[in-house]
Amino acid sequence: MKKVITLLIVMTVVLLYGIFSATAQTMTTREAKVVVAVNTENNTIQALILFADLDTKEDQLREQYSNCKFFIGLMEGSYKVVQAMVRPQRGATVSIFYNQPLFGDTDMAFMDYYSPGDLIKIENLEARVISNNKGELILKTQ
Repeated sequence: MKKVITLLIVMTVVLLYGIFSATAQTMTTREAKVVVAVNTENNTIQALILFADLDTKEDQLREQYSNCKFFIGLMEGSYKVVQAMVRPQRGATVSIFYNQPLFGDTDMAFMDYYSPGDLIKIENLEARVISNNKGELILKTQ
């Protein structure tokens, strides 16, 4: 009888551990480090590329996304990944750290153009500027 009770307790502990581990993992996978390609001619975000899947070189990125500057960013919320491209869903938050250009670009004056309340296109979605200070631009998709 003691063996059965001990076995039940051990199984319960293992089951609870699995449940809490899965929940924590789900929450952390809802954010992704991204490379943000910002088109400087029309002030749009041309692409969000998963940083972990970035296997192209600077020359290839600059060729594929001409007129863009590249920054480190963080995408939080619901999103889909299609061929290493991040497609944010409505209500997602994108933080662009424009004081951290990816390829050493030094001219970031165009980022000062954005003010809270402004709308920016991210591919086919619109995003509202939440904050723009100290080298960090925070957007929320509509």
